[in-house]
Amino acid sequence: MTQAAVAPSVEAVRAALPRSYMAWTLAASVSTLGSAVLSFGSAWYASGFGEGTAGLVATMVIAPRVVLLLVGGAVADRWGPRRVMVAGDAVMCAAALAVALAAAMDGVTVSLLVAIAAISGIVDAFYLPAAGAMPRLFVAGGDISRALAVRTGLSQIAYLSGPALGALVVVTVGLAGAATADAVTFGLVLIVLLAVRPPLESASSASEGGHLLGGIASSLRAMWADPFLRPVLGSMGLLAGAVLPMFGLGVPLLVRYRGWDAAAAGWIEGGWFVGTLSVTVLIARVGAHRRAGLVGAVTPLVAAIGTAMMYAGRSPAVVATGAVVLGVGVALCTSHLGPLFVTSSPRDQLSRFQSVFVLVQMVPLLVSNGVFAWLAGRFGAPVIFVASSGLTVLTSGCLLLSRPVRTAASPGRD
Repeated sequence: MTQAAVAPSVEAVRAALPRSYMAWTLAASVSTLGSAVLSFGSAWYASGFGEGTAGLVATMVIAPRVVLLLVGGAVADRWGPRRVMVAGDAVMCAAALAVALAAAMDGVTVSLLVAIAAISGIVDAFYLPAAGAMPRLFVAGGDISRALAVRTGLSQIAYLSGPALGALVVVTVGLAGAATADAVTFGLVLIVLLAVRPPLESASSASEGGHLLGGIASSLRAMWADPFLRPVLGSMGLLAGAVLPMFGLGVPLLVRYRGWDAAAAGWIEGGWFVGTLSVTVLIARVGAHRRAGLVGAVTPLVAAIGTAMMYAGRSPAVVATGAVVLGVGVALCTSHLGPLFVTSSPRDQLSRFQSVFVLVQMVPLLVSNGVFAWLAGRFGAPVIFVASSGLTVLTSGCLLLSRPVRTAASPGRD
């Protein structure tokens, strides 16, 4: 792919995003950091009780998200995304304080870890669709791609910093300290949410009444019938199932297979972060390319090249470089198709559409993690990178076959 195919136009450089949006995004990123700290602490203490407990705690976070995500999106559309987020932050602030108190008084127990994991998973099922709808309540048109890129970049920094900071917090003040820090960050974003008033909120406020399940079914039918949304949702699920396991599962297995040390795994994981963050910073600055659909359809091929390099690499440096290329390809795809999905969502169904967008990326992981683990055990760790590369090529093919995707223009830049 030529440089001109992905280089944004000069006129894409735009004015600063609204201060209210930046205030919320910064506060939300600090809260994400606090949650990552507590998540690390919970996982660390759970592992001390054995593999079964660690798996149970992890499952208690994921399972409620999968089961309740569509309901969470419908609730956020019914009562408004900001109201749902205010309620979620208040619940999590109280829950984190309760965990801190319980851990300080009675120590860390399995029941305490399971409880906070379950509460986090349930709240996330309602919070994630609402948060996904928020950028469109602040900005419109071509600014949506920049707004999403800013939020994504700050979240990536928080997620990357969380484990290291979490280790420091756990060593110094234990789970009680991690929970207290998390409660403070939830309190911060709660205050900001109560203070800001998204300028476009009135146009996207609570939807009309009706049965929640009926609203969910209506949104699912609308997405399935849409010639643009249907291939995008399917392809994003395929891409997530192909790429995301490469780091939680693939990199540790590959590093051990090659006989490298843990530091090599860190460098490779860092390569992914460098690739994705570089793209999100660029998009946050200049916006998406005018031909967003075509860019989003072609760039999974870049990701496929990255995974192929990770397979073929015989040194940590080469594999880390492949991870950078993989990160660039995935970020270019999602930063162009994501804003198109947001702007294609009806204003009164933003959270429902976001819940499906999150779900189609989450569910494939339940399958692909198991399949990739089996392939690695049967044929060796490198083979899963070949499989991942093939699936990303298939993703690109599915998107390119869709004329509505190929011809889709960046919001506000027709």
